Amino acid sequence: VSLGLSGAGFAATFVPLRPYFVGATVVFLGLGFLAVRREERRACEPGTLCASPVWRRRIKRALWIATAVALPLVTFPWWSQFLIG
Repeated sequence: VSLGLSGAGFAATFVPLRPYFVGATVVFLGLGFLAVRREERRACEPGTLCASPVWRRRIKRALWIATAVALPLVTFPWWSQFLIG
């Protein structure tokens, strides 16, 4: 119990920095999508990772999973009030 309470208190110290974390999340996800798009357009040499369609699918899937995880976490203050009441 004390570990949970101290962790919640420690997390509360980061609330003022939340806009910066949200901005960094959006920027890094955007850069990830930009990098994936750039790799699709660029001609890859045979034998490299970007030439493998399996690898490209895995990277895209991981990026979409990261986006799906980040979206509810970023928007939590807006929709949590409906759950809590």
